[in-house]
Amino acid sequence: MPVIEYKLIKTKEGNEVPSYVKNGGNYRNSSDFSMLGWLDPEPRKYWVPDTILELDRDGVIQRGIDMHSVNPFAHPSDDTAIDSEGSITYMDSAEVTTMFGDWYDTFVSDNS
Repeated sequence: MPVIEYKLIKTKEGNEVPSYVKNGGNYRNSSDFSMLGWLDPEPRKYWVPDTILELDRDGVIQRGIDMHSVNPFAHPSDDTAIDSEGSITYMDSAEVTTMFGDWYDTFVSDNS
């Protein structure tokens, strides 16, 4: 389950993804600049900060819902993205739950 929430680290060259993060940069939270990535499961032969938050499926979904409550997710660019008046349509909580649940399942499967 090593889906993690992390932030970039500051280096002389600028902000960089920590070296222990695999497949990072997913679902950046504009409120706190955190992102989702993959962390190899334990035992690890390298150091990882104790402050790294590992998220299970429910945690990823809740993070998505929390993000949605601040900045709603719009429908993808398809027939549902624009209503008949030309306005953007936004996902509801059930759609966000499905989107993040599906993302989690695929992400874990692809990285395990």
